[in-house]
Amino acid sequence: MKMVLSAAAVLCAACTLFAQEIPVTELEQRFSIAEYRAHLRFLADDLLEGRAPGSRGGDLAARYIAAQFEAAGLEPISEAAGYFQPVPMIGNRTDLGSARLRLRAGEHGIEVAIPDEAVLVSEGDAPEIRLEDELLFVGYGIDAPEFSWDDYKETDVRGKVLVMLLGNPDHGKTGFGSESLTYYGRWTYKLEIARVKGARGLVLLHTAPSATYDFAVVKSSWTIERVNLAGELGNPLTLVAWIARPALERALAPVGLDHAALETKAADRTFRPFPLGLALDAALAQRTRTFTSPNVIGRLPGAKRPDEAVIYMAHYDHLGIGPLVAGDAIYNGAIDNASGTAALLCLARTFAAAAPRPERTVLFLATTGEESGLLGSEYYTMHPVVPLEKTVLVLNKDCCSFLGRRSGFSAFPIQLTDAAEAVEGLGRELGLELAVGGVDRGGGAFRVDSFPFCARGVVGLSLWLRGRNLSVSEDEAKALAARAGRWYHQPNDEVHPYWRYDGIRQELALLHHLGRHYAGSAPAPKLDATHPFGPAIRLRQAKDTRRPAPTRN
Repeated sequence: MKMVLSAAAVLCAACTLFAQEIPVTELEQRFSIAEYRAHLRFLADDLLEGRAPGSRGGDLAARYIAAQFEAAGLEPISEAAGYFQPVPMIGNRTDLGSARLRLRAGEHGIEVAIPDEAVLVSEGDAPEIRLEDELLFVGYGIDAPEFSWDDYKETDVRGKVLVMLLGNPDHGKTGFGSESLTYYGRWTYKLEIARVKGARGLVLLHTAPSATYDFAVVKSSWTIERVNLAGELGNPLTLVAWIARPALERALAPVGLDHAALETKAADRTFRPFPLGLALDAALAQRTRTFTSPNVIGRLPGAKRPDEAVIYMAHYDHLGIGPLVAGDAIYNGAIDNASGTAALLCLARTFAAAAPRPERTVLFLATTGEESGLLGSEYYTMHPVVPLEKTVLVLNKDCCSFLGRRSGFSAFPIQLTDAAEAVEGLGRELGLELAVGGVDRGGGAFRVDSFPFCARGVVGLSLWLRGRNLSVSEDEAKALAARAGRWYHQPNDEVHPYWRYDGIRQELALLHHLGRHYAGSAPAPKLDATHPFGPAIRLRQAKDTRRPAPTRN
């Protein structure tokens, strides 16, 4: 029976949360919750206006992080650059008032509501975009030789507007990949392959199951300024559109198709691209700018092997100012990811104050542009401070937990490396059980800043608390989560007075323990033969052959 909690019950649960305290370990006591909370509150304050790359608030956050690195005693990456690694970017922001989209089947046409049913952006730099063209359906848009899957069948799609399904073919029905989402299923791959194939435009068909989030997340994420690494796209798409399923169904009705029918056709290995029988008429005006937004990097040199490094990483950017929701347009990003950045700062101070120093160098990397496609992390892997072949491990923290202490943790994708046993043992030393494996239908391996490192062959782990809640009952934990409501990529992602911080100490202790171990003499973990990063590695290798050798900072 589903339990419905009253407001009084929720408040009672919150009171209970503060009443229960569990003794902390000696390692946890090295971390000050007051210090953590001070960093968190500043970074998530309205003053920073959501910390978008290239914005006043984003630059304030970067300067604050650099000041904290300096105060902790970390070294800058160079005398000239200080703590900053400028990342060159190009930003495109659609004028929503000018954007319009019409889908036409013969004489029948529908107007699609912007931004509630569709969002439109361009990767080009023209101030006004107008595109009228027939739509070519290419299934999932996948070209995966290792799975003997080719949605193109030698069809020349240059100059075409392609329509793609999100996700990848169902493993159970087609044998494609595995039950977990492959990189071929991510929207980032869809854009990359469309550019490689020379397409003019791309339409992504959104459903909540295939995207693993509802259209409100698309709306909040794609109506702000869209940012890419300057000069890295190769073939910028004139138009990128996301269309919600209800609008698509209305447009397809006259041609006797719907989303389910498209999925059925695309699930056949003999599928070939075909015209949908729909024409697109799209227009938008946009503002384009080029700018830099910095990664912020502090260095703690190793005592014995300073040429090798362990990296702690957290992204400090968020969405900035976006669509108004319940009277609020500032997307503060308290959990995502002021929380992880605050953890990075606490770890930096603790490492710098401890003696003796680790054998290997420890880098503290606060990345920019994560919300725009892991841009800061991607740029770092192309221009590393410590060569990637000398980078032992990357520990990424994205979104801390404010629900209390837990019995376990995950270190994704530890199951795809040779280090699962070692990391499991390190967790148990802190009383935490490692959760390994499971089906990942959301593509978590490809959605966090550790991914660009994995896509270049370096093991990057993203850590979260998991398992049984040790601070509160299951019902109380549910009440706390219900009180927070929907926060992902929403203005509601703010610091709340009912949060508890005892689990934060667990996360900090775990991150410290793992990093200290690998900053010592432990061998570098390696990806095993089953890892899913092959297509991303191939795409990056192809890019690197066309790019001059990176300059070492």
